[in-house]
Amino acid sequence: MDEFEKQLASVRISVERFVRYRLPSQTDADDVLQEIYLTAYQRFAQLKNKDSFKAWIISIARNKCNDYFRDKAAQMEISIEELLRQTIIVREEGSGTRRIFEERLAAAGYDLNDFFRKVSINSFISIKALVAAGIGISFLYDSVVAKEESIGTFTVAGLTEPHAFHVVYTQNTNAKS
Repeated sequence: MDEFEKQLASVRISVERFVRYRLPSQTDADDVLQEIYLTAYQRFAQLKNKDSFKAWIISIARNKCNDYFRDKAAQMEISIEELLRQTIIVREEGSGTRRIFEERLAAAGYDLNDFFRKVSINSFISIKALVAAGIGISFLYDSVVAKEESIGTFTVAGLTEPHAFHVVYTQNTNAKS
């Protein structure tokens, strides 16, 4: 077993959990995991400190998950069912943004409790930081995310059309490499 295989064997479960937690389907997760392992293998010689292998491969995993969502965004639309498998980060109760989002969900027959996980934050800045870190997705106005290079957008049929809302997620900052 070579050095890469030994390192990968020691962190494989963590990498798989990381990816499967973030992606909506087993098949998509398997595809992304293969991309992660291939990229890590190809770049392993560039890793200077082998003790940081886990952090390094998790950063590759984060970027590949972001690529997945960026590719989905290129399709411009996802289903509500796929959306509900995500962690949603919303404004605090009483917020106008949250009220509009909850009304749109209710009109489609859903509510915030239908999401995989719900996080409530009282600051657009904090929400954008959590989204950029890959913690979850959010519904925000265009004007809030318009100049955010690390955040991408997509729409959800029957949910985002009437308002300038978009689902936002982290874009791969290494896409140019």
